[in-house]
Amino acid sequence: MELSIFIAKILGVTLLILGVAFLLNLKEYRKMAEDMIKDRAFLMIKGLASVVLGAVILVKHNMWSTDWSLIITILGWAWLVGGSLSLLFPRAATDIAKAVLKQNIILAGSILMILVGAYLSYVGYFA
Repeated sequence: MELSIFIAKILGVTLLILGVAFLLNLKEYRKMAEDMIKDRAFLMIKGLASVVLGAVILVKHNMWSTDWSLIITILGWAWLVGGSLSLLFPRAATDIAKAVLKQNIILAGSILMILVGAYLSYVGYFA
């Protein structure tokens, strides 16, 4: 459980800050995302970073428990699978990213990041 708390502290604060930043600057981050989608090298680096982040988490925390620490495992798998798919199918990843931007999902994603980040921060620092 000590490892779960350590990871929760890192991911919680990171997701919380990202979510608030996105929420406060929706237009600016939308423009950045549009620019990033056009940059193939960035997409490859993003996919690689996601694979590495997911793999690092799963090497030490592939725990399918019934408590809050399951969130960490799910995030690890999401980053690993998402990064792998974007590396294996870059054109499809670009098309999906474009569709996501059209649907105003940045707002929903920001709120989800804030909620997950706040919860992980709470269990990491205060529970």
